[in-house]
Amino acid sequence: MGHTQADDIDRVPNEFLFRAGGAGSVRGYAYQSLGAKTGTATLGSRSMVVGSAEYVHWFTGEWGGATFYDVGDADDDLLNVKWAKGYGAGARWKTIAGPLALDAAYGQRDHRWRIHFAIAIASESEP
Repeated sequence: MGHTQADDIDRVPNEFLFRAGGAGSVRGYAYQSLGAKTGTATLGSRSMVVGSAEYVHWFTGEWGGATFYDVGDADDDLLNVKWAKGYGAGARWKTIAGPLALDAAYGQRDHRWRIHFAIAIASESEP
């Protein structure tokens, strides 16, 4: 969750405002594609809220699978936002850098599947 408080939002550089979408926020959507729109452009927004639920099961010491549900968006008015929902499943492979994640995610708003790749968060409960 984040919010930018400014008397004049036009004086805040666009790169310091919020967008959502992609492997690090709402899977099933393109990177930074969620937020206030002007035409086809996604502009930075004053606020962002993103939430995720993910279950990972390790089948072996190195290989696991995950299921997940993500929801969120960025907008200047979060009270009237149309939440973007994404869900899917993926594989996890433990490496020295951390678990690598390869996920197939469905973006409900766009009615489209996307593939996402990321270094996942390591947990203490992993074998």
